[in-house]
Amino acid sequence: MKKQVLTLIASGIVLFANAQVKQGTPVALPIKAHKVMPAIKPSDNQAPYQSQNPNTINVPKGGGYAPGVFAVTEAIAGNTDYDLQTNATSYPRIMKHSDGTMNVTWTIIPDGGASAQRGTGYNYWDGSAWGAAPTARIEPASRTGFVNLYTTSTGMEGSMAHSSTTTSVLNCSRPTKGSGTWAEIDNTGGPNSDTWARVAVGGTDGKTIHFIVNKNDVANVGGGIVYSRSTDEGATWGVLRTQIPGLDDASYPALFGGDNYYIAASGTTVAVVVGDPNTDIVLFKSTDNGDTWVKTILTSNFGTQGYFNPDGGISDTNGDGVADTVLSTGGDVHCVIDGSGMVHVAWGLMRILDDDPTPGNTSFNVFLSTNGINYWKEGMSAPVLAAQSDDWNGNGFIDAATELDASCDANDLNWGRYGNMGLACIPTLAVSGSNVFLGYQAINELADTTLYKKSHYQTFISSSSDGGMTWGIGYNVMTNSGFVDSSLSEGAFPSLSTMVDANVYMVYQRDYAPGHSLAAGACDIANNDPSANLNDIVVASIPVSDLVGINEIKSQTRFSVSQNMPNPFSGVSTFTLSTKTTGDVTVEITNMLGSVVSTKTYERMNAGNHTLTLDATNLLAGVYYYVVKMGDGQVTNKMIVK
Repeated sequence: MKKQVLTLIASGIVLFANAQVKQGTPVALPIKAHKVMPAIKPSDNQAPYQSQNPNTINVPKGGGYAPGVFAVTEAIAGNTDYDLQTNATSYPRIMKHSDGTMNVTWTIIPDGGASAQRGTGYNYWDGSAWGAAPTARIEPASRTGFVNLYTTSTGMEGSMAHSSTTTSVLNCSRPTKGSGTWAEIDNTGGPNSDTWARVAVGGTDGKTIHFIVNKNDVANVGGGIVYSRSTDEGATWGVLRTQIPGLDDASYPALFGGDNYYIAASGTTVAVVVGDPNTDIVLFKSTDNGDTWVKTILTSNFGTQGYFNPDGGISDTNGDGVADTVLSTGGDVHCVIDGSGMVHVAWGLMRILDDDPTPGNTSFNVFLSTNGINYWKEGMSAPVLAAQSDDWNGNGFIDAATELDASCDANDLNWGRYGNMGLACIPTLAVSGSNVFLGYQAINELADTTLYKKSHYQTFISSSSDGGMTWGIGYNVMTNSGFVDSSLSEGAFPSLSTMVDANVYMVYQRDYAPGHSLAAGACDIANNDPSANLNDIVVASIPVSDLVGINEIKSQTRFSVSQNMPNPFSGVSTFTLSTKTTGDVTVEITNMLGSVVSTKTYERMNAGNHTLTLDATNLLAGVYYYVVKMGDGQVTNKMIVK
């Protein structure tokens, strides 16, 4: 793998401005140019843009750089010269199976290869080892892009992606996962302009393939999303390129952008969620395998019609004739169905403004410093803010590097651009019982910016152990991996396996350069030159025990507690208390029933880092918790005595 020589150059720091960026017509993707607009009025600079998440437990867990504190296992499944895995919404690109195997896909251009060789990169974990990193796409003949992984109950596996060769959605599959010859099946309705498909497998027998796609039909300007279904593993399509009622051209006369939708399936339950910067978030749910659908509008940003048409319209949400700044979405939406058939939805937040009523002008402004990811599930009256780019240094802002590179555009961002998405974006969900896991990418203000003078996105997982009502702070997957260069790395395009066992599984793309080469700005393009910097496709396995049930805090205090080391242990173990204030500290050890078995108090502990001891000499083997209390806050971590 090629890496650039790391020439470290000192860089300054600047606070994120509320930059707004001009968006072109949604079908003109990827966006090649943008304009930084003046900051909006201070009254619009309110939660959740810079303030801490009121639903988040505010203790850094895995934040900053502490390699080895948590048990992350990583493997490089492959790499690619093509560093764009989605325009917005995550693709299903990783599946862990009950037999211990796992398969992953991504959009690949082989090292040094031409764009004509773009297609599906694939690798397989047979339960003990990964296969060799691929050197070519799986498609025998056709160029494809933006790939979806699927596996049926019989073990058939495949990738569905749009193809410029066949001018349709191309299904490339084989009968047995992990082995055999791939075959291209072009029976999904082509030739047409279908692009950016999303695929899910369900049915009572696990053989039904559902997919939605953007018909991208500029001549027939409309909702753009069509639905197809095969009940025989893709051999035939009983439902082909139909519009879901309420998701038709009459309901949405303006096209959806690329990748601004997702589909999930479990048994006979199917869920489709859509959301564009100029539309509300809407869920379409079927409980009869896609025959009939119920529409639920999750946000009410754009009144009863659920959208505004930027062609001759303005973002006026209160009817006073004045354009409003609206908290919408960057188009990065996701959904998953739990074991009870309930749908969970997440979407990245984005503020938009359209104050130009000129007919024929379909552009509007997006504020790329918007910071937050919303979460909702059936039964909730309103969404909650589940994740943000966090203020790790506690100064009340998200800090960004100062751009010092004269070769970059004058209006270039201080962080890499990913479509029309904000400082926390591309959510991906998994559910296991009452535990909900949210993968995403976010700006890490502590990352090393000296190489590219831009702030890094990195991959995180937040978790909720109460069914999504409250959320832990982001667990930084990359900084706990043990890679010595993780502070210099960009992590993007996360995708979670919907199957969770003792671990949560994520695939993401890693390289050094912020942003991607198809993003706006000459600096992004130059920094992501594939001849200088190949992109790794990384599979990470994170123990569920590291993500839930620990580091819970009951107030917004400014102290943090590390995991004890060693753990498990016998005798004594230590942990680090980091505090910005002076005060008394109490450490309690409790058993699984919540009974206190040991208490120790430290009086007038000064601000700073302190190493404290846990004494298990008199404890029986088993699981315990150590509860650290300071002021009106407390942190609970799990420890194991052997």
